[in-house]
Amino acid sequence: MPTDSNVSRMSTRQLFTWLMAAVAALVIVLAFGAGFTVAHGNSDIICTRTFQDSGSCTDGSWGPWATVTQSADQNTCQMTYQESRIYTGLRNTIIGDFTVRANLHTHCALSDSAFTNGSGSVTSQYSACQIEESRTRVVAGNGSGASCKIPTSNTGANDGTITLDQNTETIGAVDSTKTESVSGTYQLYLDMIDARLATSSIRAFPQLLHRGATTAITWTSSHTKSCVVTSTNGDTWPKSVTTTQTVTDADGNQVAQQVTGFPPALSGSEVSSPINGQTVYTLTCMTALNRPIITTTTVNLIPVFQEN
Repeated sequence: MPTDSNVSRMSTRQLFTWLMAAVAALVIVLAFGAGFTVAHGNSDIICTRTFQDSGSCTDGSWGPWATVTQSADQNTCQMTYQESRIYTGLRNTIIGDFTVRANLHTHCALSDSAFTNGSGSVTSQYSACQIEESRTRVVAGNGSGASCKIPTSNTGANDGTITLDQNTETIGAVDSTKTESVSGTYQLYLDMIDARLATSSIRAFPQLLHRGATTAITWTSSHTKSCVVTSTNGDTWPKSVTTTQTVTDADGNQVAQQVTGFPPALSGSEVSSPINGQTVYTLTCMTALNRPIITTTTVNLIPVFQEN
């Protein structure tokens, strides 16, 4: 038969056990709640951003100067012309739409650099554009006062002094026939912007030589991805080259491997094969949009005269 002290000890033991169980349950609940919050906070969301860059109004030409108004001042002995001319061309705009995964803690409040590894689409489009240049041109006459002779015809479009010159640009509709969209990365977006500045040139020195002689072919390019020189006499550059590269095989081992390919040849200088007739050298450089920029140079033979 338990004594009062035994009953007291059992009650204390049961209370302690109950409290420990309650604490354990509370810890589990809190841990579950914390784990859910962390998991929820670390879950990914998709963020999308659009980048856009417009180039200058180019690929066009200026129209002639036209006289808007003209006024003569006998006191100052000068004629003042208000003139304008129009440049009509195209403006290229590059648009990039990219997505990346982000954390719910940051949401989509990301810096531009966060989209460096993003993927999506890049669109190149062209819009008609015009630049109106307005100027004030003052032409001095001969003499002064009543004897002043002011020019009455506007024959010298560049005579006199320009006192005011300003440009106003307008942009027209997008030409859908010139719009191209490709899948790509943010780097491609930057490359396509860079491609607007693509240029290339090629020259031969000398360009006039005796039959059987050789000439030096030199070419340069800028903002291009690759270049190739071809000619009507069979010369072609660059030549393929073989290099050794370290690669990882199927077993994870680093092994040396021979790789044959063509260098980009963005610039170079080569000696031609013997020239035996008129020869045309063509430089073809590719931009980031795989559009060719083509320039040529021609080598001719020195004429040989024979006496009868």
